[in-house]
Amino acid sequence: MREIKAFIRPSKVNDVALNLRKNGFCCFTFFEGNRSGYYIDSKNIFPSLKHTYLHSKTAKLEIVCDAAD
Repeated sequence: MREIKAFIRPSKVNDVALNLRKNGFCCFTFFEGNRSGYYIDSKNIFPSLKHTYLHSKTAKLEIVCDAAD
């Protein structure tokens, strides 16, 4: 068994889901979230969520399948 995790663009979720089902993978999970690059608040040493312009939408796919697949 293998667990596969992939981060994809939200606009590609339907295409990926349809192709997985077409190829025999019936069960998988998508999560919606935000991602960001490296950012530091210039006044502090820790990351700050105040810099929301650096965030972009993402979708996370998780699937468990046989190692041969």
